[in-house]
This record gives sequence, structure tokens and C-alpha cells, in this order.
Amino acid sequence: MSVVVVLEGMLTGEAIREYLLTSKMGNPYGFYTAYRQVSKSVSYPSVRKYFYILKELGLIHAVGFVPGMAPWRKHMFTVVKGKETDPAWTHPQIELYPSTKYGKKGYLRLRKKGLRPKGGRRAKYTLRGPGPAVPETRPLPPPIVKAKVKIEEKPPVKPSKVLKVKPKPVMKPERAKIIVVSKEQIEKRKAEGYKLTREIDGKFMMEKPK
Repeated sequence: MSVVVVLEGMLTGEAIREYLLTSKMGNPYGFYTAYRQVSKSVSYPSVRKYFYILKELGLIHAVGFVPGMAPWRKHMFTVVKGKETDPAWTHPQIELYPSTKYGKKGYLRLRKKGLRPKGGRRAKYTLRGPGPAVPETRPLPPPIVKAKVKIEEKPPVKPSKVLKVKPKPVMKPERAKIIVVSKEQIEKRKAEGYKLTREIDGKFMMEKPK
């Protein structure tokens, strides 16, 4: 509770300095939970941005990690020695980004006067004019338009008729005629042109050539 009392009535940059000096070290979320009780309008992304800016200015530095919600760890920061009274704590964002000094309305007023701010990190804030005048140039000749060539379209070629050729029937080879006769009919069948081929169980098989 003592840390919250110290932070009351301070700007965000100064509050971060007092928080780290009082706690010896701290992290953005720890400062956010404490400063939230004093300033309801502060947001956690804004606090993280301030810690980044202070680190870039060399006012704070990381000293290690502490366990957080797995798998994340909390970055711990502390004030750099000799930077406790640096005037950049009051407006660290303007110190790092000088073009934010005027804000949106001031920037528009400068543009109406023909001036514009020179931005950039840690750049010295100066005003620049509209720039050197552009020399007059001759108008460019009209482009050459090429005449369009009309291509005559040829009539489509009709496909030629395809003659359907019926396949010739395949003639099956004639088979030799085979008969089964008794022993008494062998001589008679031989006279007709049959030849004896084999005998099976008393039956005779005769074949007539083609």
C-alpha cells in the first residue's frame, strides 16, 4: 500500500521511476496493478510501451527473469545508477520521439504555415520548410498511338466425314470330326475316310481329316 501512496499524483514516467526505486526492481505488470489504483485510465499496453521507451533511453535495464504463468517469464527491471534525476523521466515519449511534442493539432497548424516537424528517434527537433522549388519542365508530347490492324477471321473448317469401316468377321478354323464306334464298325468307317486314333475301355475313337 505504501507504493501506491508514493505514486499518487505523478506522471507515468515518474511513477515508474518511484516504483522501481521503492521496490528495488519490478516488472510492467507489477507496476500496472499498483498504478491502476491511482490512475484508472492507464492501460497495460501503455505501461509496456513506457517500459520499452525508458529502456531505449537508457534509464532502466533488465536484471533477470522471475517465474510467471507457464510458459512465460516476467522481465525484471531496475533503475540505472546515476539516472535517478534525469529530466527525461517526465516526458520520456517526447524525448525518444520528438515529433510527438506538438500532437495532432500542433502538427496541423505547422503544416498550414508551410512547416513540418522533423521526426525520428532522439533527433533534435527542428522545423523544415516546404523544400526547394521544382524547376519548370516542358510538357511531354502526346503518346504515339499505333493503328490497330484488323485481322480477318477465317471461317471455321468443317471436319471431314469419317468413314466407318466394319470389321471383317473372324472365321473360326474348322475342327476335325471325331466319332466313337464299335469294333465291328471300324472297317466301314475307314472306307468313309476315318482314321483310328485311340481305344478307351473297348470303344474306338476315329477322326476324319479336314
